[in-house]
Amino acid sequence: MQSYLDACRVPVTPIGRKEVPRLIMGIHPYDGCSYQDKKRDDDNYHKFNRVDKVSEVIRCAVEEGGITAVQVDHMNAELDRLHLQAIWETEKQTNIQIGMVAYILIPVVLDGEMVAYSPRAHATFYAENEKVAGGAFRKHIAEDDIVRYVLGGSFDGLVTPESVPPYTREESDRFEIDYGLLERHLGFFEGCDILIADPGAEIDLLAMTGRFDLIRAYLKFLHDRFDTVITSVHHAGITIPLLEEENIPVDGYLTTVNRPG
Repeated sequence: MQSYLDACRVPVTPIGRKEVPRLIMGIHPYDGCSYQDKKRDDDNYHKFNRVDKVSEVIRCAVEEGGITAVQVDHMNAELDRLHLQAIWETEKQTNIQIGMVAYILIPVVLDGEMVAYSPRAHATFYAENEKVAGGAFRKHIAEDDIVRYVLGGSFDGLVTPESVPPYTREESDRFEIDYGLLERHLGFFEGCDILIADPGAEIDLLAMTGRFDLIRAYLKFLHDRFDTVITSVHHAGITIPLLEEENIPVDGYLTTVNRPG
């Protein structure tokens, strides 16, 4: 089988200990997510709910575009397993290895409950962004189409520190990583050719609450298993400077541009 690097026809760049194509196939819309609206989500689910449909698109990207790396996920078990199967089928059809950028949710817990995407986490994000940018942040968040999509098409459900209390210092001091659950997440990718490990944007909450000890610990856990470890970041303007100041050992950042569609 030809390696992803030998078959790649787009420019590559070094990230960590790997040469990585500058153009990588994303996970959307194969997982049903459009970042546009629910109707498009439903359409995507029906368009990409069979292995052959997804494999056909990936094969075209590999054979016609020379794009030999793809993002994979584990959050939507049904569609993400189908996506992995489509990648393997495409590798068999083309005899070309497809390198995978694996999104890995980091299970941050407080008293046994997941916290990273809770309403109180979003209130914490809002408070920290507001401290830095004030009215400019409030104006931006109230006009952001991705936020509108996540909230179901309306800003009525927007979480702020006035509606939900942010996490306190005493609470964040009790945050933990559930490594048993993290092992289960990694098990989803058993047998996969992982090019880059991409732990999720849970790092935002940990950085904003000063839990760099937890960040260093789970990054070491992942570095022991993967050659290259980057991190997703949703609040780049706040989080990345904090990580850089603390010299957090990560090989790169994956962040959003928030342009719908």
